[in-house]
Order: sequence, then C-alpha cells, then structure tokens
Amino acid sequence: MTEENMMKCICGDCPTFKQSDMRDGTYCSMGKSEQKPEMAGCDCLSCAVYAEYELEGAYFCIHGAAD
Repeated sequence: MTEENMMKCICGDCPTFKQSDMRDGTYCSMGKSEQKPEMAGCDCLSCAVYAEYELEGAYFCIHGAAD
C-alpha cells in the first residue's frame, strides 16, 4: 500500500463501488470492504495496480486482498 498505488487505483470508477456505500479503495491491497457490496461489475482486471503486481482474481472489495 503506497501513495503511488493509491493514485493508480480505479476502485472509485468501478460499477460495484458506485452502486454501494463504499468510501475506500485499493481493495487488492487493503482487503474487502466492510460495507458488503453486491457484485455489479468489476474493473480490477483493467487496473494498473493489478497489472503491475500481476494479481489474480477479481472483486477484491468483496473477496479480500490479493495474495
């Protein structure tokens, strides 16, 4: 979790984020949201942080941080 990664984070533009009460971001690093959002589409795979760290999976806001 770095300021640089927070600046690259696209969680705020994600359909799941937009339809929920979530306020945070960078879920791939910080872990799942406490708000328990419903799946409404996932932008994780198009995120620069996802690509840079060669992450796997999606919906980190629901399932938790990347391993």
